[in-house]
Amino acid sequence: MLATQSRLSLIIVFSILSLQYSAQQFSSIYSKIDSVMHQDSPIKFNGNILITKGKQNLYQSSFGVQNFNTKTALKNTNRFEVMSITKQLTAVMMLKAVEDSKLNLEDSISKYLPDLKMAWKDSVKVYQLLNHTHGIVKLDQKLAYPAGSEFRYGNLSFALAGQILEQIYKKPYAEQATTFLKSLGFKNPEIFTNNSGLSNVKGHLINNEKIEVLEKSGIRPDFAAADGWLASTSELSFWNQLLYSGKILKNKSLQEFLKGKALSQHDVFGKEKQPYGYGIRVVNEQNIKYYGHTGLGDGFSALNIYIPKYDLSLVILENQMPENSDYYYNIETKIKNLLIDFLSKNPNPKF
Repeated sequence: MLATQSRLSLIIVFSILSLQYSAQQFSSIYSKIDSVMHQDSPIKFNGNILITKGKQNLYQSSFGVQNFNTKTALKNTNRFEVMSITKQLTAVMMLKAVEDSKLNLEDSISKYLPDLKMAWKDSVKVYQLLNHTHGIVKLDQKLAYPAGSEFRYGNLSFALAGQILEQIYKKPYAEQATTFLKSLGFKNPEIFTNNSGLSNVKGHLINNEKIEVLEKSGIRPDFAAADGWLASTSELSFWNQLLYSGKILKNKSLQEFLKGKALSQHDVFGKEKQPYGYGIRVVNEQNIKYYGHTGLGDGFSALNIYIPKYDLSLVILENQMPENSDYYYNIETKIKNLLIDFLSKNPNPKF
């Protein structure tokens, strides 16, 4: 009897210690994030970060300023140019058009863009615009490779996707996207147009000790479907919650969005090629599956990932961009690695 009680006591003690260890491990990730965020080398972080589980904010902070000239401090609510993260918004709008029976992704793009002149307009399918396997380099040049045979990342195909939406619904892309986001519960969403005022958050180019403030945006309105969304960390987390919980697309459409017909390598997500869906990367890293995308340009850097097993979002937005490509996504990658490494070692964390 005493032996049984002793064993039971040991089990209880080990269980308590295990829970305490798990809690300590989870809390330690925040101090590690803080440490990375305050590193001065190679480039000190300037931007916002948010980690959420569902609707719960686990970690949120702002570091630095909106404008290096005015020195106005960043706020958690500030919007940034999220650049290529816009592509998943456009892809979802295309899939909504499919659900509305307005679009067939297997159709040739010539059906929706009759003004295209090159012969390849009949060989490129709509879905190939969304996963970068179209082969289009310029509208007046031959394809770089047969449509569907290779992956080559770029913005042109999503500009064409935006034109297809404009042909279908007879409204400018920015107006459509704004209306769509409002219907999902976004308050005063912002898509770049010729007439849109810039966010107070300015982009910056960093070259060693030199910082250039970009007073004017380099986004082209005709490419807004590729990189024209302005959003905050909270708004991108909200987007993740809606999208991956099935509140925007039907399940069939969501699976199509994530299907990953193409393969692509990106340094932020590792050295191996990973599936690429429609404006989204499907990554398996250290046995942790997640969906993610980056955005870079115009003096901004962005990362948005969602880990379905834990209903976890990581959003990092910077209003600076190094001219040295060796430093692209330096902080973003470190923070992402901290999170993935923690979850890999603690598969059942206590949040």
